[in-house]
Amino acid sequence: MPAIAQRSATKLVNPTRNDLLILAAEQLERNPDLMYRPLYNVEGTDDGMLRTQITTGTVLEPIVGAILPYREVSNTVGSLMSALDLTKGDVHQVACYCHHGAGGAKAAIVAQRLRAIAAK
Repeated sequence: MPAIAQRSATKLVNPTRNDLLILAAEQLERNPDLMYRPLYNVEGTDDGMLRTQITTGTVLEPIVGAILPYREVSNTVGSLMSALDLTKGDVHQVACYCHHGAGGAKAAIVAQRLRAIAAK
């Protein structure tokens, strides 16, 4: 398969960052109407504080779960940012309530944003 890592019977072989972003998007698209808790005030949060925030129970949790078989990652925003080379702006686009509303982040929208980051 061109442009994406080859798949073995159960998982990707040597996936790139973009492969993992797409994999996470695909997993979110399996249940496109699921709602996740967004992060609040990503832009206004100090970088150090943002990196220590826990992903458990947030829109970022399924992304961590998707890449866990391929990258060393914990349940902090900083760990996810490092594992996928995400910027604070990327996290803002994917996870901030100002892009999703306080009611929650819909899986299909999160998947679109991950695909957009992979396409950069």
